[in-house]
Amino acid sequence: MRVARLIAVAGLTTASLAFAPVAIAAGNVNTIEANPGTVKAGGSVTLSISNTTCPKDKTFSGSVDSTGWQFTLTPGTMSLVGALNVPASAKPGSYTAVGSCPTGGMVVSGTFTVSGGSTPTSPTTPSALTSPPPTGAVATGDGGGTSGMSTTEIALGAALAAGAVVGGTVIVRRRSSGDNA
Repeated sequence: MRVARLIAVAGLTTASLAFAPVAIAAGNVNTIEANPGTVKAGGSVTLSISNTTCPKDKTFSGSVDSTGWQFTLTPGTMSLVGALNVPASAKPGSYTAVGSCPTGGMVVSGTFTVSGGSTPTSPTTPSALTSPPPTGAVATGDGGGTSGMSTTEIALGAALAAGAVVGGTVIVRRRSSGDNA
């Protein structure tokens, strides 16, 4: 009976450790994430949703409130991602981006804020240029369980986990044989 419990606990622990990175990487599941969260009228906001939200879909289309602003998200590294250009005439306030997965029809939404002022549409000096297009990864979560970890830290963690399994096995064998020394 003890062996069965130990095996069950070891199995559940292994499963939880195996799926932890998936849960962390899921990030903005069932939510449209806006980056930056606040944008000036005339600026651009990057919208994204996790690939796991609409797993079979290659694109995701939506709109913002009743403004008529449309956006389309396409596959990125770990998410569907796209840019929304906020019109210079946009009034300050909170806006909700809404769309539904073409496959399955799940409705997904997220909010962002438009602040006062506007971004110049035709810059007069090089310093007044609008910001460059976004680069790098979209902020959709941790991005995996090894982000920012060195090979040494990963090896040490694996060694500790293996040691725990071996130690548990030794204890169970000693108890089952009646040798408690």
